[in-house]
Amino acid sequence: MNYSTITQFFFLIIAIAMVFTFTRPTLVSIRAIQDDIFLYADAKDKVSEFNNQLSNLLAKEQSFQRTDLHNLGIYLPTTIDTLAVMSDIEVIARTHHLVISKLASGEETSSQSDVSLEVEYVEGDEIPVVEKTSSTDFELTVSGDYEDFKAMLVDLERNKYPLEVIKLQIGAVSVTQEAVVSEAGATESTYDLTLRTYAFDYAESRGQSEVVGEIPPAM
Repeated sequence: MNYSTITQFFFLIIAIAMVFTFTRPTLVSIRAIQDDIFLYADAKDKVSEFNNQLSNLLAKEQSFQRTDLHNLGIYLPTTIDTLAVMSDIEVIARTHHLVISKLASGEETSSQSDVSLEVEYVEGDEIPVVEKTSSTDFELTVSGDYEDFKAMLVDLERNKYPLEVIKLQIGAVSVTQEAVVSEAGATESTYDLTLRTYAFDYAESRGQSEVVGEIPPAM
């Protein structure tokens, strides 16, 4: 083996050593940096898309009339003030000259909202609030003229927040919510009702709160 062959062999060993000690780690590092750049670009695109959606939603919200938003907050509030609701029911009944013999509130029941919101959030941020609906039943017994009772039902339906009649019993005759109430011929009778009102727990996500019963009912 001559000197030229030894020199070439020596340079080959140096080249191989450089590939394993410098070139290959550098390529691996470049590949890792390229992956980080891709992830950053993808995250930047998602942030830009989120900001655009947020701007569109804010613009849509600002397009609503404040009076409409206020009325919506009354119709579907975040909490139920049982005392205020009972006061409203009493006012409606007495306005139509009906005698109240029973007015009581039941337990509040909650259920998860049927509305499904898909929210993406960065790890470490606060988890979005799960929105829920709740309802409270009110037991009402009144006596008086049948025409006055029908007028009371009309005002219950016209109320600024729901007062849904879910059960009705006239004397010994039970009438379901879906049934049509017909005149029984008697001028006065006793009426047992179960009324239900609702609330939608979204105060934390919207930053506002309305309470049922703060506004007098529509008469």
